[in-house]
Parts: sequence; C-alpha cells; structure tokens
Amino acid sequence: MKIGYAASVFETNILDSLKYANDNGFNSVELNMNMICFFPENNKDIKKIIEFKEANNMTISFHAPEDISLINFHKIINDSGLKRLKEIIDFANKLDVYSITIHTGSTPYFTGIDKNYYVQEQYKEEARLLLRKNILELINYNKNNKVKLCIENSGYFSEIIIQEVLQEIINEGHELYLTYDIGHAHLNKYNEKEFFKKNISKIKTLHLHDYKDKDHKIIGTGYIDFREELESLDKDLLYIIEVRPKEAAKESLDNLKKIL
Repeated sequence: MKIGYAASVFETNILDSLKYANDNGFNSVELNMNMICFFPENNKDIKKIIEFKEANNMTISFHAPEDISLINFHKIINDSGLKRLKEIIDFANKLDVYSITIHTGSTPYFTGIDKNYYVQEQYKEEARLLLRKNILELINYNKNNKVKLCIENSGYFSEIIIQEVLQEIINEGHELYLTYDIGHAHLNKYNEKEFFKKNISKIKTLHLHDYKDKDHKIIGTGYIDFREELESLDKDLLYIIEVRPKEAAKESLDNLKKIL
C-alpha cells in the first residue's frame, strides 16, 4: 500500500520532504505545486531526488496549482494556465511521478441574499466546452507519458457542468483518472459519492482527512468511518493524507493504521 502525506506549508525543498516522509512511516509524498520550493524552475538538479526516491522505493505525486482554473473565460489567462500545467507535466515525467491531482476550478461568483451565483451557471454551455477543451488538451499533451492526470472533487464540483464533462470524457475512453477526496465528499454536496462509485475503476489517488464541523481534520477525530469508506476501494491506490501541518499527518497515519 502506498501512503503519503501532502507536502505544502512549511516545506523547504523536495529532498527534505521525501526524507521526512521516509523517516516517519510514509512511502510516498504529494508535492503541492503552489509552493515556490517545488517549482520546476527551482529544481534543476534532480539527480539526488531520483536517487533518494529509488533507493527508498518511494512514490512521488504532484498536486497542481489551485489558482489555475480550467474554466477561465479570459483567453490569455486560460492559455497561460494551460502552459504552466504542461510545464508541471514535463517536470512530473522527469521525476517519474505517479499522478498529478488537478482541480477543475471555477469562475468567480457573486454573493446573493441566499446563495453564491457563479458566472459559469449563466454560461453553462460555454463553461462545458471550455472545460472539455482544456482537459483534452492536457490529456493529449500527456499521451506518451506514464503520469496519470487525476481530477479531484474539490470546491465547485457540480453535476450539470463538471461531472457531466468528466463522465463524457471518461466514456469516450480518454486517459483521464480521478482523485477521490473522502473528506470533501463527506457532505456529498454535489452527489459526488455516486459519481465516484460509478467510476470506481478510474480512481487512482485518494485524499484522506477527517471531518468535524470542517474538513482536513486529523484522521480519527471526526465523523468519517474510514473502514467503511475504504473497504470497497482498491488497496493498490495511492493514499495521500491531506492533513496539515505534517506532524498532524503523521498522527493521522498512526490513527489510520489502528482503524485499518
């Protein structure tokens, strides 16, 4: 079983993150590409990273930058976002990364008296077409590589726009995979549990954290029954504990081992 922690805040470099994971019972690490220390241009010398990874039989995964939306109607910004994601795909393949978790993102929203009104809800067809185009462009760019592109249920994960497009692309047989965030799905706000159940074979990465009034809590301190959630899933998936800081991820790992 591959179990890692989500490396983000307070990290300093890739090698130190790998060492922390290895020293604390993890055999994987998910590098969050929002962090400057993980940027491709700041990691030119990757030989030591590869050597440590291979010597300790570790798995690396990436989390794509969360400030890049695949539904941005400003063409110049949309194109720049795709360019950056392609740079990250290139870097991932240099490091023999297992998977890249990607958020679809969303348009801005306006606060109403009873709910938030997203721009994409008024321009549904434009949003669907743009999301589809962007995902297929990334899949096509990645077609000769081993890294798996995984869309995560995070933030705005609506059935009408997001899930419909993902299902369409999956049904067409494209190399698109999924990251199932169990903590995000706890409230099942967008009926995402049914979507992931239907596409269970496409799940390659799991994000694990507990929920108690809010998500990203230490595993075992909230309401989620992890034994029940995990029993139907393939044990050969990449399990990423998304609890911060990393010391809390270690505590979550210890608790998860007791639960399982």
